[in-house]
Amino acid sequence: MLNRRHSAHSWLWACLLGLLLAAMAFFFIPIAFVETAAAEESFWLTQLHTARQLLETDPNNLDHQFRLATAQAMLGRVEESMETFETLTSLGADDSYARVIVERYGGKPEYENDLLIQTFLAFAYYVDKDYPNSVKAFDRVIELDPLNPWPLNYQGFSLYQCGQLDVAVVRLQKSLRLQPNNQYTHLLLGLAYYEQGHYLKALAEFAKAPGAIKKIFR
Repeated sequence: MLNRRHSAHSWLWACLLGLLLAAMAFFFIPIAFVETAAAEESFWLTQLHTARQLLETDPNNLDHQFRLATAQAMLGRVEESMETFETLTSLGADDSYARVIVERYGGKPEYENDLLIQTFLAFAYYVDKDYPNSVKAFDRVIELDPLNPWPLNYQGFSLYQCGQLDVAVVRLQKSLRLQPNNQYTHLLLGLAYYEQGHYLKALAEFAKAPGAIKKIFR
């Protein structure tokens, strides 16, 4: 009886984990329900407005769309960023476009302190599912934008994909110290705890993310 209960319990956890990961992959996991803190908004709001102005005269420009999607994601505007990434796809942007960004900006010292370009690079690796390089690129973004929780969240998920669960937990915990009520961060932390075998901790984190789970499965 205990074995059957344990098997059923494991099966339920496995199903939940599989559904969550599938939904995140489908939605390109824009990790943001609570918007960026006011102190961190100024730069990304400027990028948001600039991108919108550029798109008024050239709405099909992939670079301008990518700039808009990046700013939205870094501000925590999840629905808007999802729509913009969908627009990019409809305009023909695929993995090759992400590699174009890497070739254009990667490894060039003149862009080392440029927050916008470094964030472009981090997302380009992320979109291309090059998670090891995404982790490295987000390191630089975090250095340049230390009070913003979103690069920590994206890096946390990249670390999760690389199997570096201990480091992922540390990054996500740091993100929660910056923004304690971010439900997506709690959801990601729950997934990391689950993979570590800390099922009660995972359940506690999932319980703090009802809105995130609801939006993923709507």
